Amino acid sequence: MKSILNTLDVLLGHLVAGGMTLVLYFCLAVVAIVSLVAIPGTFFEYASGISDLDLSEIGVLLLLGLVTWRFFSRGKSQYWTPWQLICRFVHVVAVSVMVMAFILFGVMVRVLWMQGTLQLSDFARAQELVTFAANLIIIITVYAATPLPPVFNKGKGRDPVASAEPDMVDSVDDLNRTADNAGGVLSKLKSLNFPQNPWKNA
Repeated sequence: MKSILNTLDVLLGHLVAGGMTLVLYFCLAVVAIVSLVAIPGTFFEYASGISDLDLSEIGVLLLLGLVTWRFFSRGKSQYWTPWQLICRFVHVVAVSVMVMAFILFGVMVRVLWMQGTLQLSDFARAQELVTFAANLIIIITVYAATPLPPVFNKGKGRDPVASAEPDMVDSVDDLNRTADNAGGVLSKLKSLNFPQNPWKNA
């Protein structure tokens, strides 16, 4: 009975862990997608096309596209799989947005505590600044999370991928030398004449 309950507990634990992991990744994906879609959405709020954008908004869009391309290009050169790159990209964008939302929530609580009420005018004055700062933080976060090779290689100017083969050859040579030494030791042990066991004749 105890083993059956233990098995059921393990199965239920894996099921709940898998379900919560799925919900977590789904929520992170929704936050990241909505945040990325909201960046151009806030810029084209008046439906006037390109003429609705000023120089700073065009710069933000170009920087976002550039760092996104750099993220996936660098990750591909580091042999990351597309799924790994997507997961990391979604994770860093969602976490940065949630951190900014937590900071804005703290500011709102402080304003509510000091004034007693929250008015739309309080948000309208800082809307452009907060939007620009949030977009810039997302861009910096994606830039910082890009997979990069190490600054210094193990050898002088050697490519770590190209230097892997000589190291492998050296290790194989070491194994061959070890095997030869072991074979020589075994042959020497076989040639030795050990004294007979006196207890066999007792």
